[in-house]
Amino acid sequence: MPNPIPVYLLSLRRRCAGVLTKLDIMDRGTDAAAVLRNEVIPLRLGYVGVVNRSQADIMGRRSMRDARAGEAAFFDAHPEYLEVRLMLSAARPEYLDVGLKGTSM
Repeated sequence: MPNPIPVYLLSLRRRCAGVLTKLDIMDRGTDAAAVLRNEVIPLRLGYVGVVNRSQADIMGRRSMRDARAGEAAFFDAHPEYLEVRLMLSAARPEYLDVGLKGTSM
């Protein structure tokens, strides 16, 4: 059976980290938990899920602190992400530079 992953992705996934954005606007009944668990297309450095600030948040000058609190509230309110919650909280941007240092990309 042929590999369903395109050849160009096979080499990329050995040196990449994935970022899934806009998890809060996925269709009802869908989630990205399997991707965040690194089960769909495994990447050496795994995936980070984020909830972006909307344009209205930016125009309304919503602070990053408030945006991060809203993101945490989103993940806390969605049981499908409980399994990956610790991973998500540990992979915040302020920690990414520490985790990626020394990794040859």
